[in-house]
Amino acid sequence: MKKTMVIALVMAFALFGCDNGNTGKGGKEQSKSQTITFGTNLSTTVTGNMTDSQWNNVIGKLTTALNAAANAGGDLGTNTAGLFALGITIELIANAAYQYYNADLVGRKISLNSGYVIGATQADLSAKVAAAIHGAAGNGPAQQ
Repeated sequence: MKKTMVIALVMAFALFGCDNGNTGKGGKEQSKSQTITFGTNLSTTVTGNMTDSQWNNVIGKLTTALNAAANAGGDLGTNTAGLFALGITIELIANAAYQYYNADLVGRKISLNSGYVIGATQADLSAKVAAAIHGAAGNGPAQQ
């Protein structure tokens, strides 16, 4: 009986008494960087701080949004190919000073509000990525 009680206390401490640094169900937030490919021979490096599950979700959504932009006709497809051929990167920023994105052609990056990206639907994110690409190309607002 005494041995069972000690084991139960040790297990309870291990489960509830230790701070494992997790920020929630998805695990610990970490600095991440990944190169994704899309369209025909286009790629970009995406950086940000997220949990593994958030990161996997965001990378999938961004890849889908960038594929849609690259395969679009007209200005969007042309701007996507031209900008990402220059080496535009995507930066995911927490607590950004903008609601959706900031496009910076001089710095060769598109910054996205990570909180928005995590919760955005695919359709809405695709529309905002398209707007950011137009903004970086000088054909729309550089920030929203």
